[in-house]
Amino acid sequence: MICEYCGSVIGENDKFCSHCGAGVVKKPEPKFDREPEYTREPVYESFGQAPEKESDRPGYTKALVSMIVGILSIVLIFVLTPIAGVILGVVGLVLNNMARGDGYTGSILKAGKICSIVGLVLSVLFIILIAVLIGASFILIPELLG
Repeated sequence: MICEYCGSVIGENDKFCSHCGAGVVKKPEPKFDREPEYTREPVYESFGQAPEKESDRPGYTKALVSMIVGILSIVLIFVLTPIAGVILGVVGLVLNNMARGDGYTGSILKAGKICSIVGLVLSVLFIILIAVLIGASFILIPELLG
């Protein structure tokens, strides 16, 4: 048993708490006609429905692929060509809009959009840089040779 006043443990036959001196009041145990049945039912946070897994939500797969394609568009700028980055950036944005159209609003959607935009912008900037360098080489090389 536990003391109602101080919370100390009290022996079953004690009449007073050894810690605070309060009298022990024994409450009669409730009597049941039958043993209580304990059932374990899941507790759900809202409206009595099971929480939905993130991967089961509509548009999740498109949002995930959008993020992966966006990341690839950033990486492939330096590995392959910046044109691959432009193509993948556009594909990532299209998939992102399709996932949004399916009603998906998770954080992967935002990450996919950001990665796709960054990959697209970096690819375009890299293409512009290459064009400027090629143009400059046509101007500078004849002057150096001539």
